[in-house]
Amino acid sequence: MILYLDASALVKRYLSEAGTPGLSDPGRDLVGEVMARGFSVTPIPGASAAIAAVSVSAMEKPQFIFEGFLPRRASKRRRRLGELSRTGLQLVLFEAPHRLLESLKDMLAILGDRDCLGQRPGYLGRKG
Repeated sequence: MILYLDASALVKRYLSEAGTPGLSDPGRDLVGEVMARGFSVTPIPGASAAIAAVSVSAMEKPQFIFEGFLPRRASKRRRRLGELSRTGLQLVLFEAPHRLLESLKDMLAILGDRDCLGQRPGYLGRKG
């Protein structure tokens, strides 16, 4: 994250090295604080990891749900996956590397055997 502050300590620019600021990152808190103080926030369109992944997923339905990060605790994660399984839509999820294996096991158990796209910065791979 890069912040630029002027002499009055107002944030002039907020950039994120990891995708769209404010979606599944601490930028949401910064934007909320700036707006609460009566200032406007103007986004500058850019790349979105979620949209990029969906654009190459070749999934049958164009609709999807962007969930962001699943809950960290296994019981809450499983409950949320159960709720998401009832939508019938493709899911866009983020996950931390150290939780990925356990989350994938939960996804297989709850969502069943289905097509999946895995993406990380600099790599895109599909397993059908």
